[in-house]
Amino acid sequence: MEPRYQCSFQASEEICLECLKWETYRSPHSIVLQILTWVAIGIIALGYLLIGVVAALNHVPFRVSEDMIFVTVILVVYALCFFLLRYKFSVRNTKRRLEELYHGEFPVIRLSFTEECMVSEAGGETTRLYYSDVKRMYRWKNYLYLRTKSRLIHFLPAEGMENGTLEDLTAYLREKGVR
Repeated sequence: MEPRYQCSFQASEEICLECLKWETYRSPHSIVLQILTWVAIGIIALGYLLIGVVAALNHVPFRVSEDMIFVTVILVVYALCFFLLRYKFSVRNTKRRLEELYHGEFPVIRLSFTEECMVSEAGGETTRLYYSDVKRMYRWKNYLYLRTKSRLIHFLPAEGMENGTLEDLTAYLREKGVR
């Protein structure tokens, strides 16, 4: 079957790291995690503030204990380390995996979008991804991310499109039922 859209690009460390940045900081689940973490820290800090205000209004001697300061500092440090070091360790692990997978050389990846599925050719391997298996589609910077139900991510750089644009492909995938 003749492909309707095609994308071909040289995989590189830069592209993989861009995908990893999106996964770490911009994907929906990481945004929710960041919001929940900062809300929890805010609630604890607000709780300490309210305890101090209530104590002051009732003329009860109140002092901030070392435990309160310790818990607050630990939570803030944890949140900062979690979000900053998570990316750093992910980069290190990703580089190691890519070296093992591609033996130090990144392949040319060719994606073809037919009426029934996406066909991916890379390093002599061919795989098919049916549109019904794509859970979500995201657009960030010059990339289109397709997340499968099995949590794999396929990413396409805009400059790799051979026929059509990324906007055309996005509209086509929406016609096929991809959200």
